[in-house]
Amino acid sequence: MEVCSLRDGLSTIAGHDTQVFGVSVQDANSHKKFTEAYNLNFPLLVDTGRNLSLLFGATDQPTGLSRRITVIIDKEGKIANINKRVNTRTHGKDLAIMAQMVYESIRLTGWQSLWWRLKNGHFRF
Repeated sequence: MEVCSLRDGLSTIAGHDTQVFGVSVQDANSHKKFTEAYNLNFPLLVDTGRNLSLLFGATDQPTGLSRRITVIIDKEGKIANINKRVNTRTHGKDLAIMAQMVYESIRLTGWQSLWWRLKNGHFRF
């Protein structure tokens, strides 16, 4: 299950100045049960109004479910990359690899270079 892949992959992201959030159109009670059932170690944000889903292009409809996507937001709050082709079986591993690449890019070249690399498609899965 994708959420387990994300949960398990977070240990490899630790120390990379990264925060993971899940977003779902289900309600808070559903999120609480889901978080407990799968022992999640990251927060799930409630998007019953589908505002985030519409904003990031996870859906183009104000009703229905959203697609799975990954949005990378930099420290300045700018969207650096949106991946709309998420592989649910490897999402945690892919995210860990992306976090490592981002961390190393910042460490070696700074935020401006990272932003340029993400914007120009240098980090894609």
